[in-house]
Amino acid sequence: MAKDLDAEGITRAALPVAILAALRPQAAHGYALIELLSAHGFPDLKGGTLYPILARLEQQGLVRSAWDHSQSGPGRKMFTTTDQGDLLLDAAIQAWQDMGRTLKDLSTRGRDNS
Repeated sequence: MAKDLDAEGITRAALPVAILAALRPQAAHGYALIELLSAHGFPDLKGGTLYPILARLEQQGLVRSAWDHSQSGPGRKMFTTTDQGDLLLDAAIQAWQDMGRTLKDLSTRGRDNS
């Protein structure tokens, strides 16, 4: 039962929001996103997981992509957030913060905090 509540499920639920957060400061290609997200608590992330989420986010108008041919080698598809994606990210961050406070309040109710 404890395995059901572990970080894996929470991580999976948070991944689309984390992708938006990673793309907000600057555009990135898929491999760079995998590396960045892996370094920030999303281990074992694979392209087979990332690219369908990116496609869905793009279809929803939350990210946009463009090909970058400026580097040596093949072109790279670069992703960045849209204004709508930034708004959704702000709302999601607030919702996660609210949930954190709610969980903390629930877990400490009735305790004497003096």
